[in-house]
Amino acid sequence: MKRMLILTAIIFAIVALFACKENDKTEIPESLEKSTWCSIIDTENLEQIKIEFTSASDATYSVITRGYGADAVKLQVEYSYSYNQPNIILTPKHNNAPTLTGYIQNLGEDYNTLNLESTDGAVLLNLTKQADKDQTIWQ
Repeated sequence: MKRMLILTAIIFAIVALFACKENDKTEIPESLEKSTWCSIIDTENLEQIKIEFTSASDATYSVITRGYGADAVKLQVEYSYSYNQPNIILTPKHNNAPTLTGYIQNLGEDYNTLNLESTDGAVLLNLTKQADKDQTIWQ
């Protein structure tokens, strides 16, 4: 009986040792293609900024007014971009919007932020990557 208890303890220790895994650290992405980055929702006017990187060189900047059951796009600008990890430059396809420059920063193990600033300093954005459709977010 004593040997069975010792054997059980050894087996349990081996299983526990191999069950532990290193935490998955969020890395700065090599590509932004097909990713979406969002700001927090401004509680005063219920607006949120979203940038969708639709291809390896195109992005859409949107200001969305969030509502109960219905969202409205307040502003939408098409950009082309160049990304040299972690630095990014977004250039408007039309001259009615500012050029945005910035970088992606890793904040701890859980998420990255996209920090952007306009060349004239009037726009300053901090966005986080929206989860992929197959990922679960626990709140």
